[in-house]
Amino acid sequence: MIGANLSPFFSDLGAAYSSVPSTDGSSTGPTVSAFNCGYTSSAVGDLVYLDSSATWQLCDANTLLLYNGLLGIALQVKASGAALTVALPGSFIYAAAAFPTFTIGGPVYMSETPGAVTQTAPTTTDAAMRIVGWGIHADKMYFLPSPDYTTHV
Repeated sequence: MIGANLSPFFSDLGAAYSSVPSTDGSSTGPTVSAFNCGYTSSAVGDLVYLDSSATWQLCDANTLLLYNGLLGIALQVKASGAALTVALPGSFIYAAAAFPTFTIGGPVYMSETPGAVTQTAPTTTDAAMRIVGWGIHADKMYFLPSPDYTTHV
């Protein structure tokens, strides 16, 4: 069976979701906890990417190596080196303290602030404009990063 060996790493793959999370700092959808936090300390709601050492790092729209890979949203506070549960693409995420107030239905972009998301597209020269999801409530988002991005000139 294709993907059978991934079952210890990913949860909820292929499931249908009829609700959004109702607890702050949680998600409904696929998650993974098989990789460690690779930066000082995570916060719930951090936008992260999986680096070549298989650790989660803060995503930043200003640096190609920091925005061009597999993205996730941290669901825990963890120290560097500790296993970190991350919501994967296809998740609905509730993070009131971490997220800005979203306009429902509006696109959510990676921010030029490391680990943050925003509904304002980056404007700095050479910053990436990459949609990572859509606001579905003032503090909830549907996380489905586009593989495409443009660089602001």
